[in-house]
Amino acid sequence: MTSSPTPITFICRPANESDCEAVFEWENDVATRAMSANTALFSFQSHVAWFCASLQNPDRFLYVALHEGVRGGLVRFDRRDRGLAEASLILNPALRGKGFGATILRGGLESFLHDHADIQSLIATIRTTNTASMKCFVACGFVLESGDDEYNRYRRDI
Repeated sequence: MTSSPTPITFICRPANESDCEAVFEWENDVATRAMSANTALFSFQSHVAWFCASLQNPDRFLYVALHEGVRGGLVRFDRRDRGLAEASLILNPALRGKGFGATILRGGLESFLHDHADIQSLIATIRTTNTASMKCFVACGFVLESGDDEYNRYRRDI
């Protein structure tokens, strides 16, 4: 009898200053930029300013997924309205295509919803060409709400 491999788990914790450089590398990855709303590369200086401002923003919540000390991705939540937040996910490019996206997103969702019981709905806006991200969000309970030629909008009610 063969045993199945133990699933890899990621622990999500709030991001801190020590995560800035890793997130910069992920954000400026060519494939990441291609799937982002803003496809332009950006400087480390502008990233540091954005990252530090994000950590101080009372309506933005960043969670870093860790497995055995290795950063696997960043799950970001932006409070939009009362009870509504938008979710997004950036994977460590070294982990792309290995099936970790939904696991990392699930961990971020659990951490965020545990910390923010007032959230009633989550949305995600995903490029129509980003099939991996769409599958990941659907696997985590998001359903297609609307779309156009460029973006699909998904929703998950809590």
